[in-house]
Amino acid sequence: MFELAPDASTDPDYAKQTNGERAQVQPGNNAPMWRQVGSGVTGYSSLPKNEAPEAGNLIQPFVQYPGSRLTNAGEAWRQVRNGWIIPYGGALLLIVLGGLALGHWRAGTIKLQGAPTGRKLERFTPFGALGPLGQCHCLHDAGDSPASSWRYILMMVIFMGHIYLGWITEGALEGMKTGYVDETWAREHHEGWLEDIQAGRVPAQRSQQTVTAPTVQV
Repeated sequence: MFELAPDASTDPDYAKQTNGERAQVQPGNNAPMWRQVGSGVTGYSSLPKNEAPEAGNLIQPFVQYPGSRLTNAGEAWRQVRNGWIIPYGGALLLIVLGGLALGHWRAGTIKLQGAPTGRKLERFTPFGALGPLGQCHCLHDAGDSPASSWRYILMMVIFMGHIYLGWITEGALEGMKTGYVDETWAREHHEGWLEDIQAGRVPAQRSQQTVTAPTVQV
């Protein structure tokens, strides 16, 4: 059984004692060690700094995010995620989804104003879909923090709206599936791109794949 010194805390340097010094007067009291662990001092870690910036911290420093109490960073982030991002972000996605469904019910499909010409232009190359996927990856790597998560939840709303427009716009789904769009579609939705093609600044066919123009029935 340890012999504890009841008046050890009266020492003026009590709060500055090392773990070894504290063990002389209060064996088993590891407060100095845990005070150092929780001080936010970064130790050595073999993990790359850019991939794991807090790997050397056994206990994260205390912070207070909007919507959380003053606590360590991991717990503060958990409070924000469970109390704000999950319920309100999820509600936002459901509201947007309902609004898109209501808009489609009221407005229907966006039709082309002019008749298709049968002349096809290459809008997307076979690797064109890697752009949006790369953006999603970058959002995920931006960091597990409230700010990056809100930027993510909001980007999901934008993606939903973009997918919805591609679904209801005549010719858009065909363009995403085959990579080619009709000249009329290009004129009505991306006139600047069509003008660049007509002026020779942008090629109408960028990949080696060829497409057979469908027969236009008059």
